[in-house]
Formats: sequence, structure tokens, C-alpha cells
Amino acid sequence: MTALFLGGCYDGESSAVDIECREQDCREAKARALIEASKEAVRQVMKDPKSAEFRDVKYHAARWTNPPVVCGEVNAKNSYGAMAGFERFVYVSDKNEVRLESSVDDFRMTWWIWCERPEESTSGGRKN
Repeated sequence: MTALFLGGCYDGESSAVDIECREQDCREAKARALIEASKEAVRQVMKDPKSAEFRDVKYHAARWTNPPVVCGEVNAKNSYGAMAGFERFVYVSDKNEVRLESSVDDFRMTWWIWCERPEESTSGGRKN
């Protein structure tokens, strides 16, 4: 089996994504892998991990001193067995850390810093 490492794709860490990706697909493959890792990490902090439903999950590439993050919303069953309602989350990749809206003081600021990034809007939103 021959492995091909393409410039700009291999960053010194050996992973299946780095080894198998092609130049034009490398960034997207890493984003998909990070999104899946974030969903698994979020499931682990839910009362009922199997019930977790996700929406509006987006990858944000590293910028300045911030690592790549994944932002989105999750809904899962609570202690009573009912769906709790969607709440926002931020997954910080370099720490494998999940920050839930219900468990972080001033989550609004956390969300703005990590997820909104108005100057990088991909949804056609305003630019500040």
C-alpha cells in the first residue's frame, strides 16, 4: 500500500484524513471529520446521548490564535425522558471541549467570539 502525502495537506500528524485526502478535498475532509468529532463529544455530555439531534452545525477554520471550532445546536432527552429543546454549543477542537449554552456563564459572548465572526459570514449576513 502506497501512501501519498500532498503539500499543504499533511501537517505532521498522521491520520486517515491526512493520508487519504486529495489536495482540493483536504480542507473539506478535515472539516467533516471535526464536525463528527464534535457531535460525539457533545453526545458524551448529554443525559441520553442516543437521543441527541443536531441542527445548524458549522465548522469554523482556525484564525489568529483561535483553534478550529464547531458551532451548532443540539436537542436531547432530559432526566424526565422528554426532549429538552435545542440549545447552542461550541466545540473547541484543541481542548476537545464542549461548551453548552446551559452551562456557560455569558454564553452569548462565547458564541459571538467563536461562532458569529461577522467578517467571515458564509450565510450572507451583515459584515461589521
